[in-house]
Amino acid sequence: MLDRIPVSGQIQIILEYHSTFHYHLFSVETNAFQYVVAESLRAVSRQAGLPVPIRELNNFLDKKLRFEGIIPFLVDGTIVFDLDKYENDQQYAEAIDQLCLVTGKGDSHDDSFDALEMAVRIARAKKFKRITKQNKEV
Repeated sequence: MLDRIPVSGQIQIILEYHSTFHYHLFSVETNAFQYVVAESLRAVSRQAGLPVPIRELNNFLDKKLRFEGIIPFLVDGTIVFDLDKYENDQQYAEAIDQLCLVTGKGDSHDDSFDALEMAVRIARAKKFKRITKQNKEV
């Protein structure tokens, strides 16, 4: 979702999804203000009896380097986008369009890129098994 939502609204949406999908891990960017989001999410989720397993991510690398780090996964087909969703879901299409326009320098609309890069970073951690076209079991 690319909408601007107050922190309390973000936390409510996360809790609703967590109650459905039972996250094994939920990552929150904790650069600057986002640290408050992580702490609030921890507190509210515990109070609600739905503790969300949070991993904090700090972005130290230059955005352009982070972007270049995911390009191979786009090129080799590890990351695949859904054409039907692109054609029928306005927010999905907007996110893909943002990805196509990211330069890594002064981009005003880079939220979808940030989210994708952090998801790839977490998926690449040794804790998770990556499924690619090459190792996918049929």
